[in-house]
Amino acid sequence: MTDMTFAVLLDGNKTADLQVEEHVPYEPSAYQWEAGWRCYDLNTDTEYFVSEGGEVWKQPENRVVGVCPAVRAAAERMEALLDEAMGND
Repeated sequence: MTDMTFAVLLDGNKTADLQVEEHVPYEPSAYQWEAGWRCYDLNTDTEYFVSEGGEVWKQPENRVVGVCPAVRAAAERMEALLDEAMGND
């Protein structure tokens, strides 16, 4: 486990602080279609995957249950910077 946590919004209006365990790469064999972080809600002993796009996936059901606003905002900023650098509008 790391000392990093993500504040996430689950199922519309519930919030949770997820403890980040590790960053994991794109891994289709594990049904991870983009890189992200394996995380745990220590209060409920539930595992989640937070994608680099900001989607929160509940494990082992492997379904989207929420978003991580900070990660999503960072991904959107990065995409805008890349568009700007490439001359795209």
